[in-house]
Amino acid sequence: MKLRELSVDVADFLPISEEQLAPRSLGLHVSQIINNISTTIGRRDNDFTRDDLDAFAVVGRLFERILAETIFRPPRYVRPGEITVDDIIGSPDAVDCDDGAVVEIKATWKSSKRGIDTLREYWWQQMAYCHMLGVNVSKLYVFYVCGDWSPPKPSWPPKAWEAEFSGHELKDNWAMLKRNGRELQ
Repeated sequence: MKLRELSVDVADFLPISEEQLAPRSLGLHVSQIINNISTTIGRRDNDFTRDDLDAFAVVGRLFERILAETIFRPPRYVRPGEITVDDIIGSPDAVDCDDGAVVEIKATWKSSKRGIDTLREYWWQQMAYCHMLGVNVSKLYVFYVCGDWSPPKPSWPPKAWEAEFSGHELKDNWAMLKRNGRELQ
């Protein structure tokens, strides 16, 4: 066998998720605030660089793209793009037009043994998007890339949850994001 490694041009892979690979608009983003909160309270449990995290994110983009093209299709689901409230920018993955729920799609290397309630950042993000869109229900779809890590193997199909937030929860979450966002401006 004669073997030759081929070079790969990242531009060939841009169609994976054009909207996510497009330059972000200038301004303060929900995810930026949540990342800052997580770092401040010591919830960052790894030493990955931004480049490492971006490489991991490719799997999430692929998963989101596949679901957007197969399950979360128009007209029932719309991908609203960026929205801004109180000078904070958010980008919900989708909105279910039948029931008005925010839809978020995640791929994670964290163990599925951990309860979904331990992934607070996911809920903070969803509550932010609910507030921004004036709804109180969200649906979360999570692909556990390494399952429960015993052994590490993908957990398929993804797990899904629906959350209904109270107005008080949405208001408190938004106040927390605004308060912490001021630190970043």
